Amino acid sequence: MTNQKSNSKRILLLLLVFFWPAGLIYYFIKNKEIKKTKEINWFLNHPFYAWIIILIFIGIIMSLFSTEEEAQRGVEEPKKEFISGDLEEIYNTYYGSGLTDLQKEYLWETEYKDKHVRWYAYVKNVEKRGLLTENDLMGTISKSSRRNQVGVKFRDSELSKLLSYSINSLIKFEGRLVSEGTILGSKIFYVKEAIIIE
Repeated sequence: MTNQKSNSKRILLLLLVFFWPAGLIYYFIKNKEIKKTKEINWFLNHPFYAWIIILIFIGIIMSLFSTEEEAQRGVEEPKKEFISGDLEEIYNTYYGSGLTDLQKEYLWETEYKDKHVRWYAYVKNVEKRGLLTENDLMGTISKSSRRNQVGVKFRDSELSKLLSYSINSLIKFEGRLVSEGTILGSKIFYVKEAIIIE
């Protein structure tokens, strides 16, 4: 999209460069008072300087366009770093492998925090957003799990898709793992900025 926009601007500038002088010349040739107009028109009396001004003007416009393109490239989304492993594998490694609190903190900070995941989960509940709603969806590793094991907050563009998911249906999503914690005995991973993979 950015390349098409940039090419359109360049084409417009080329048309301006090549056809604007032709239109100006045609206008003054057809003008019955061309001599009188020439006497008062600075551009016709100083064609060399007029072209220099035109070229400077075009150069300024082109530099503005290139600056805009560089700024757009500068805000491109950085490359995502994904965690290798599904929800069950990562969950069991972090919560079920007998790690000490110090080991878990180190593992979280070095391997998991703010990394992206692509996981499956079974839907346990989907909630409407509100002041007290932190997650759009709560899920588990298996249908038989009684405690929530992952909370997911989706991008706004994904919310309408959640209507097609019912309890115990399988959902695949991609998002950023932002935190973990224990609530009412449930050990939970929290994922944000998620999208649904269909």
